[in-house]
Amino acid sequence: MNPSADTELLFLLLRSGLHTETPDDTERLRTLCAEHGPDWPLLYRLSARQGMLAIAWDGVERLVREEAIPPEHQPSRAQKIRWAVNVERIEQTYARQWAAACELAERYAAAGIRTVVLKGFAAAVRYPVPEHRPCGDLDCFLPGACEAGNRLAEQFGARVERDFYKHSHIVYKGLMVENHHFCTAIRGSRKAKRLERALQENLAQMPPTPLNGSHLELPSPLFNALFLTVHGWGHFLNEGITLRQLCDWAMLLRTDGEAIDWARFRELISGRDRGMYAFAESTLRLAHAIFGTPIPDGTAPGKGLREADRRLLRDTLFDRNPVYNTEGSDWQKRFKMVRNMLNDRWKYRCFSETSSLGQLLRTGLAYLLERNPHL
Repeated sequence: MNPSADTELLFLLLRSGLHTETPDDTERLRTLCAEHGPDWPLLYRLSARQGMLAIAWDGVERLVREEAIPPEHQPSRAQKIRWAVNVERIEQTYARQWAAACELAERYAAAGIRTVVLKGFAAAVRYPVPEHRPCGDLDCFLPGACEAGNRLAEQFGARVERDFYKHSHIVYKGLMVENHHFCTAIRGSRKAKRLERALQENLAQMPPTPLNGSHLELPSPLFNALFLTVHGWGHFLNEGITLRQLCDWAMLLRTDGEAIDWARFRELISGRDRGMYAFAESTLRLAHAIFGTPIPDGTAPGKGLREADRRLLRDTLFDRNPVYNTEGSDWQKRFKMVRNMLNDRWKYRCFSETSSLGQLLRTGLAYLLERNPHL
């Protein structure tokens, strides 16, 4: 195993699957195959761990079809079958989720409720094959109608859990739905509330943009850039992110990078936490370095990777310690998150205005003093 070569091979597969390859990629792929030989079981596991299994498979199929991978270095027949079968499962899961989401949005629309998709399907639509970008659930915002949406879902036979101030959980025909009361976490922070108001104002001013002819709606490019940053930053500090989250950035840049008001983006993100803007710049540089997407004018992060960028990438590839999608009680997950925060103090030094201990104190006080926050 050569970690550097294996990682580079994975990036080459992903760029091929996303059609963002550079002119030199094919020759570099042949060189790596000749010098190291692809460890296909390892590449399979790496891509699966990063939520990129189907994208990597798209790259494998394309490179084999174009004879960019020499026959002696191609995956075995058994490996190809295993990969293809699991990609088909991803497609089937996506189709079931999409059908349930469209049906729920249609029922909401009949009651005069808009269903804005915050990520998941809203990110997948920018991929060459949307069905190959897995969506764990449906994160949605029903402008001015969060609780009305909960009650309607219950009338439709869905199970609703109102156990968190930021969003409710709805299980509708097997689809997990996060029905957001707030787009982002606002508890105990005036800066976070200002950003939340800006996000909601952006949604209110946005003309309806149907997602593939459904009653699901796409947010604006600026909203997507803001939400991807805030959501990714929170996950990074608490548990780490995956390549899929960086890829969402890359696909947004490719399709809508020039449509984003980057001055407004910087103003809002820096107003929440200057370290969050540093995180946004790192993700922009990594999206460019890994997936080959251009960095739009007006962002000015530079193209060369900094040491903080490399640490973020190492954490993403090798050191991520998941919390939210793991087994255990809510308290067990909280303890795990606290452990992560204390072990990863470097993240706060590089990408936050406060220390990990300071953030723990602020979070605890906010929980005690503002259980049910309001804008």
